[in-house]
Amino acid sequence: GISRPALTRLASEADYSIQGTYTVDTRDYEDHTFSGIMFDVVCKDTLPIQNLELTHVYVRGALGDMQIFTCTDSIRGPEPRGETRALSLKQGAKVEKHLDPEQWRCVHKETHQPSTDELKAMKLSPPVIVTPGKTIGLYVHSRAA
Repeated sequence: GISRPALTRLASEADYSIQGTYTVDTRDYEDHTFSGIMFDVVCKDTLPIQNLELTHVYVRGALGDMQIFTCTDSIRGPEPRGETRALSLKQGAKVEKHLDPEQWRCVHKETHQPSTDELKAMKLSPPVIVTPGKTIGLYVHSRAA
């Protein structure tokens, strides 16, 4: 038979994972308090990557009963679906995505001891997968007083 050049015999995807972390420096002057934060995670499609796998979120503070939710696409859209959307349209009002529980999936629910100095790992189960060119929303919430 005819032998193919090595380039055409390469695997179509990697058989390994690269471990890494991304730290956001959020200066804390201990002059505020909040019980939740929502933000988007974007997996850019400018580099060859199969997916971005989020396994943990690290937080500190009063903690307590912690919940982490994820949604498909950005936290800013699309419009609500199902019963919430039907009720919203019937009443003539638009329900924001962050108020529509049907669009959020819980990936962490656990009680954590307070930790004001050290970051604590919140394991996501299942891990959140973001493919190139896609965006997901995360909502980290503490029920601590």
